[in-house]
Amino acid sequence: MVKVNYNSLLVFNSGKDKCFYTSFNKGVNIVYGRNTSGKSTLIQIINYSMGINDARENLSDVLSQDVVVRLTSTFTKDSISREVIFIRSDESLIVQVEGERAKRFDGISGNTSYEYRKYKEFFSELLGFDLYLESKGNISLAPLEAAFLPFYISQSVGWVYLRESIGNYRFYKNFKEDYLDYCLGISNHLDRAKRYQLEEKKKEYLSEIKFIDGYNEQHPELEISKEISERFKSGAHEFIESFNHKNTALIALEREHIELVNKKSALLMRKSVIRKVHSAQNKQRPHLDSCPVCEQALPSTLEALYKYNQELNDTLHQKSVVDENLKKIQSSINAKEKKLSESRSELVSKYKILQKLKMLNITFDTWIKYESIRRLSEDLDLKRRQVQRKLDSVVGELNVMGKGDVEQERSNASRLFLNIFKNNTKALQAIMPTSSRYRDVYEINSFPAQGVELHKLIMAYHFSFWESLKNNEKMHRLPFVLDAVFKEDIDEVSRKTIFEFLSSKNLPNEQIIFAVADVKENQPAPTSRAHFIEDVNKIYFSSSAKLICIGNAERQRAFLSEAPTEFELALIEDTLAISEVY
Repeated sequence: MVKVNYNSLLVFNSGKDKCFYTSFNKGVNIVYGRNTSGKSTLIQIINYSMGINDARENLSDVLSQDVVVRLTSTFTKDSISREVIFIRSDESLIVQVEGERAKRFDGISGNTSYEYRKYKEFFSELLGFDLYLESKGNISLAPLEAAFLPFYISQSVGWVYLRESIGNYRFYKNFKEDYLDYCLGISNHLDRAKRYQLEEKKKEYLSEIKFIDGYNEQHPELEISKEISERFKSGAHEFIESFNHKNTALIALEREHIELVNKKSALLMRKSVIRKVHSAQNKQRPHLDSCPVCEQALPSTLEALYKYNQELNDTLHQKSVVDENLKKIQSSINAKEKKLSESRSELVSKYKILQKLKMLNITFDTWIKYESIRRLSEDLDLKRRQVQRKLDSVVGELNVMGKGDVEQERSNASRLFLNIFKNNTKALQAIMPTSSRYRDVYEINSFPAQGVELHKLIMAYHFSFWESLKNNEKMHRLPFVLDAVFKEDIDEVSRKTIFEFLSSKNLPNEQIIFAVADVKENQPAPTSRAHFIEDVNKIYFSSSAKLICIGNAERQRAFLSEAPTEFELALIEDTLAISEVY
């Protein structure tokens, strides 16, 4: 099991004059501020930093400022902890795993891009996430959003729908069952992928047998003629010529790919030099700054000012040109890598055909020996027996897989969930539904309630499901993040009940992050509020919760509004240095 803790978050703009930084507790973290101050932005940008594109539109105001996001986290597996740093800037993502060379992924803004698929495989392996889902008859690794789904409750839909806080899963067959099975540890989720492969093999073998039987029925007199032998001979020559042609094309593609990678490396080195030049220029402004050698004020003549501004503009222009060329080069690299992958797969496939021909000893001399109907008939019979044996083996494996009592496992998991659900519902002073459709975790889709009662039931469900995951030792664990734990019309008594419930979940080594609206004492407060967050922390969490304030609890849209401190400036420079990996 891989367990993840968030250590700190840094967000800054390209001008390095606006910044947001916070560290995180290993226990409870409370994000607070005025409505629309940026609490949801903080929560969503954490997911964004790890390559999740689900909330890009919601983050457009912040992302339009050309921001860089750095999330420092700890990944723990088998009692071994490693620091993992995620740095994201628009379409680029750099991942620095402690003890390893940083990895760079360019062009990940779309979930279907070639580069994003590479990152998806890397992150899934890092997290130990291997949920497979079925779509259009194919079994494939689930979207990365599904790895966050049990641990993230969004403000927009998380308090209404149970499995839609992040990602879109409407096009996956049996998503709810596969997702719940995976999270609750029901059998091996790889069984589904294996079963699908076996079913496909079964169809293939049945089709081969049907073809052989039909061929025998339609051709009572079979004869291998000279024309067939000549056709085979000609086909062999065509195969070799085709193979050589494709191999030559592949070598040319690899050469072009190497040239593009070298160009990208050169551009990245140039970008690094331009950044350093730009940094130096910002410290050598005429009249304002001093010479770094003699410490005399730099001349402020019109000629010096013109020269300085001209050089500064040239530097910015060069930076823009390099960035644009990098995007074009990366696009070309992605296209070449995709074409290389396809060409290599095609060559491997053709080589396997060649190996099979040699293995079955189907050569020109062998074809000459096929002179009678009896010989061909024997070969067809042999082929049929071989396919039948393979079919019997596949059917046997399917029968063995079918013996597992999945329904019983699901029933046991649902019963454990229900016990937790009852306790949480009681703690929240909500009314527990009596129908099984609202108690069985595999049947629950919604609840027959509204308003505060619905909010409490959904909160009880989310916490119960989160706690149920602890019974699955193979399931990864991310921090439990809840956006907007209060609805605007929740009364003070219900607020107190919910705070008491949240305080009961303040467990060692269980990182929880939740957001709540609050205001400073000198600002107009809602009439239903009796306690401010500082008091809440003292009363319900023994002052152990980490308080993360947005906009000083006074300003709206204040997420990225503060100037960086010296510590944050140093962290920004370190972030930019790591970002230069290529």
